[in-house]
Amino acid sequence: MSDLVGFKLLAKCEAKRILDKVNYDPVTVFATSKIDPLPYQLEDYLKLVQWLELHDILERRYPGVRALLAYETGLGKTIVAGLFIKELLLRNERARILIVTPPPVIKQWIQEMGSKFELEFHEFQREEDLSKQLLIASVDTLKRKVKRIEERGSQWDLVVVDELHKATPGNRRYKLLEVLRDRTEHFLGLTATPHDGKEDHFLGRLKLINASVNQYNYQEFLKKWTFRRLKKNVVDTEGKLLFPYPVTVMTLPNNVTQEERDFYNAVEYYVREMYKMSKGPNTPVGLVATILGRIASSSVRAGIEAMRRRRERILTKEIRRDVNELIKRLKEAEEEEKELDEIYREILNSVLPENRDLVEMELRELDRIIKLGEKVSKDSKLNNLKDVIDDHLKKGDKIIIFTSFVDTAEYLCHELKKILGDGVYIATGRIDEQTRNYNVRNFLERGKVLIGTEVIGESLNLQIANVVVNYEMPWSPITYIQRVGRVYRYPQKKPIFVYNFTSNLPVEQRVLEIIYQKVDNLVKDFDEGSVSVIGTEVSEEEVSKLVFEAYTKGVKEAEEKLRSEMGKVDEAIETVKKAIEISEASAIHVNASILLKDPSELVTKDDLSRFLTLATELGVGTGDPSRNPVSYYVGAIPVKNLSVNDKAIKKALEKASQAKAERSCFLWGGKTTEGVIYELEYQDGTGEPIYSELAIWTPEGFKPYKILDRAIPTECREHIVQGTISSPSLKDEYIEKRKASLYQSLSERVNYILAILNPELDSRSPLYKVDMATVNDLKKKLSEKLKGVSVRIADEIGNITLIDYNTNAGYNLDLLRHKKEVERAAMEYVMDYEREKGCYPKDIHDENLGYDIESQCENQTKRIEVKGISKEDEDIILTPNEKKASEFFNDTFYLYVVVNPNNNPRLAILKPPFELKEIQVIQYKLVQKS
Repeated sequence: MSDLVGFKLLAKCEAKRILDKVNYDPVTVFATSKIDPLPYQLEDYLKLVQWLELHDILERRYPGVRALLAYETGLGKTIVAGLFIKELLLRNERARILIVTPPPVIKQWIQEMGSKFELEFHEFQREEDLSKQLLIASVDTLKRKVKRIEERGSQWDLVVVDELHKATPGNRRYKLLEVLRDRTEHFLGLTATPHDGKEDHFLGRLKLINASVNQYNYQEFLKKWTFRRLKKNVVDTEGKLLFPYPVTVMTLPNNVTQEERDFYNAVEYYVREMYKMSKGPNTPVGLVATILGRIASSSVRAGIEAMRRRRERILTKEIRRDVNELIKRLKEAEEEEKELDEIYREILNSVLPENRDLVEMELRELDRIIKLGEKVSKDSKLNNLKDVIDDHLKKGDKIIIFTSFVDTAEYLCHELKKILGDGVYIATGRIDEQTRNYNVRNFLERGKVLIGTEVIGESLNLQIANVVVNYEMPWSPITYIQRVGRVYRYPQKKPIFVYNFTSNLPVEQRVLEIIYQKVDNLVKDFDEGSVSVIGTEVSEEEVSKLVFEAYTKGVKEAEEKLRSEMGKVDEAIETVKKAIEISEASAIHVNASILLKDPSELVTKDDLSRFLTLATELGVGTGDPSRNPVSYYVGAIPVKNLSVNDKAIKKALEKASQAKAERSCFLWGGKTTEGVIYELEYQDGTGEPIYSELAIWTPEGFKPYKILDRAIPTECREHIVQGTISSPSLKDEYIEKRKASLYQSLSERVNYILAILNPELDSRSPLYKVDMATVNDLKKKLSEKLKGVSVRIADEIGNITLIDYNTNAGYNLDLLRHKKEVERAAMEYVMDYEREKGCYPKDIHDENLGYDIESQCENQTKRIEVKGISKEDEDIILTPNEKKASEFFNDTFYLYVVVNPNNNPRLAILKPPFELKEIQVIQYKLVQKS
């Protein structure tokens, strides 16, 4: 790279800076993960870290972090859990982590932990896997291993449970989680809907997190240990709502032809007659009637195909009477919210009418319905769907069509491909997982329409689409809100539209209409919790009973019963709101906009790559860290991931931080001056270190280390080096401001810890049993911490000379001086341009934030980096901090390139991501765009 000693000094400095961040700043974890920083996620993560610190301060005499993350769907529960996992591993690289999830989301968790946090989790397959350090397991697989977990004495540092609401007191999932709760130091429960309206269920779930929770203290748990975040409230770093648009829900009318009406009337007659001959909706014959009625209502074509298959089975007698096992499987699948189509198909193929008269009646009715279906020449429902699709494709929208039946999905896919070609993709349980994932990926990248069943109703992030069509209404409101939730998640950029096709069977439609009148109003505000309550009180099984009664006893009687049930729902919703509002009201409000304002304070993958390149100058390592995958060795140890957890990077940081550094010279835009780089350690009132950073002492006082971002290492010439510099003053203005800022943060942390402790001393219902002597010792220690913040010089890194390239002719820097003048003119041009646009620009380039101008406009705050160039083919240079800021702020970051600003200026406005054509240690060269 170079023989300049400045690069060696930078290697040592970067090692120190990164280690200081890792040791003292939990935001480092946030930064070194590939995630979009959102204020509420950072706030909640920092709260978890505070609890972890309390746990560590008391040397584990205070119980571990046991919290409920109750974010609404799509707000990033996984992100916060991943941040906490990474923080735990930074503190203890051998920490054992177990993630327990429903089966459909295992692959997504593994992928997100790998891509966003560079953590390689092992999927549980067999008992021996329980020894793995980072393990993820299906709750349904692991619940069969409870006894072996107990016999092996398995222990974890952290257990994370996704979809906690699916554990209910008495079921096998609940028993598993009870065992895991008692075998871990820390426990995070994740769910969008913690309370389903049943108090015993809710209290039971809280007890899974903390066994001490009871009816007397659960409100205290909700205040202190529960995070509730709602879409209607969350904001970005600008304070703007992340979800500014309501959900628009529209019901599509049933404008059917006479042929279609005759078909549906015949289906209703069949269902009614079959119900009359059954003993209930969940008996074998009752299930057949229910399933065939729903499929036929979904699609005439799908209904005919299902009836033909059943007719053939009855005639050939390829059918069995014993369906108890199938009914049991159906009930389990409904509880676990799995796709039911395949079990429906097996039931239709397995149930034989109980006597010959019933066999003859069913065959006669099936023949009649099939003939009527074959006469249907026009599919009115499909035509209505085409109109919706056509309208939204013109706007550039992507559309997801949900159906509960694979036959309907396949029919729709076949028909829509006739008009849309390869832009239509399908994902159902009848397709193998690899092909299904391939289809979804193609839809996200280039598709127009995705058609699927409940396998795409859960676990997939599909926010690139903004239109949801329910080709028939699910009988479970929970399924309905989950479908909407697949697209209504961050970072959704468009308004959401939901189109619902009503049932073509009037009896079924009347029952669903009463339920969905209430549900649709809640969905408009995405009140997921309330919809979950309705889904619990009026479950799919309950809907089946109501439809059965409507057919057999009359619609009016079923209506009265349903309205009575919906009255109970209102009471349950109020109960849930009162309980959950406790945790909503207690949400802390960290000023995340300040925490996230300066990305130069963060440690990113680019920083680690740059450090490794610099470390080569010290002989610490060899290779090319910019390659993908990374090709770099520290001794014999390969770098596996650009992460502060990586073994080789840890070794490189340690060696570089201890290296010797010689006097170095740098070119910069300020006046020529001497300087010394120091590592400053700040301590609390007990003398315990609370922060450490690099700063540069100059004759004018301390300056932040980041001023070297725009400086260029150069050769030290004798006539430039001016000799010694005075000893640093620890009463400097820079130091005093930093001490005041750190004291404020320290006070907030200490006061928060005290607030946690005091309620725990209530002897009537303690959440945690901590003896009084321990608490008093801690209070005394915490009070001593607040006596003040002091500072000491922890290390002298090296001497530097900062050389003003505007005045020193010894370096022949005419080109650099010209460049400086061009950039000054460019800044003036952009400031005037922003004012003309009605914005209020502020020049902040001296703050070294990675951009030059903060421009307050009507709808957003722009972060503008200004580049002035003399010719269009001239390279555009980004510093590391500028590139970091472009990635960090993304949507609000702008690169204004002014061509020839001194004479006939022309402006080009570029947006990230930027394509780099050359990566250097100090700078990046941007590929120029027209």
